[in-house]
Amino acid sequence: MASEEEKEIMVREFREIFHGRFDAKDARRIFEHCNWDKNAAFNFVLQNEPRKVRQIASVSEDIISHLKTDPEVIEALQDGVKSAVRQFACEQCDNVWWWRVPIRKQVSKCRKCKQKYDPIPKENEWGWATFDCTNCGNRFSAHGEMNVTICQCYNCGHKVRFPTCIIHGRFNKRNRRSDLGHSCEGEGCTSRHHVPIHEVDEDRVYDGEEDDKLYAAAGIATGLKNVKIGPNQGGNKKQQKFKCLSPESRMNKKRVIHPSQRHHSTGSTVGTFLPQDDIASTYVPSLASIREDRGQLGGRGRGGNRGNGRGGKGGTG
Repeated sequence: MASEEEKEIMVREFREIFHGRFDAKDARRIFEHCNWDKNAAFNFVLQNEPRKVRQIASVSEDIISHLKTDPEVIEALQDGVKSAVRQFACEQCDNVWWWRVPIRKQVSKCRKCKQKYDPIPKENEWGWATFDCTNCGNRFSAHGEMNVTICQCYNCGHKVRFPTCIIHGRFNKRNRRSDLGHSCEGEGCTSRHHVPIHEVDEDRVYDGEEDDKLYAAAGIATGLKNVKIGPNQGGNKKQQKFKCLSPESRMNKKRVIHPSQRHHSTGSTVGTFLPQDDIASTYVPSLASIREDRGQLGGRGRGGNRGNGRGGKGGTG
């Protein structure tokens, strides 16, 4: 006999495959009718007349008839529920996590405030990123943001514009330190301004300040005392600015770079039954200093095998 936890997973999977048309009570009644045999429960819906299913479940016969011929339902029964790993961020709680969600309904709940959110658009994801150098062909890893971060190649020094992808997954090397420093074109990057390495305070209270000013106004005035201002050779073109995302630079600042949009439920969202073992739950790791991966030509491994963040705490489906 299945345990209560196994029964709950079976109910959620049943509901997801049938697009949430059966509520939890109806799904449980069907499983109880079939002695908690999963195959028998699915066959009960697919092979019986709608009116017979209607005797147990409170779903209309029209909906049952539609589900029996729905190509997406048939595909899910044959191949399993298709899923994707997506990034979510709750601005209110300053919480960031990755979660495996069904392709059909990509929704996750913040574990702190219980608000449901839609995923971060892939073009706005950030975290532990893969970069491909167009100059020497080196692939390496560093902290970055899609379509924003410009990072220096560890092999040839070429400035690589934008990550290829953001890597999800656990980062278990919590206590490693290295002389390989992060180097990007972001404001406050530790490659240009030394920042002492400390432990990241996981429970810190954000003080509401993003202090990116590295010099006092008086110091700037002193440095500009004898500077002659000439014509603007660059016209009105503004240099692109972005924030460095290395843990050292983000210390005691907001975790959330792009907040998720709140999910507006249509009533068919089902709590996840998908395994989350390979998903990192938060973006900021427990240690501020994490080795930047030199990549294929740098003798430090491939960028694709690195994750960002701690495992075990994040969102819920």
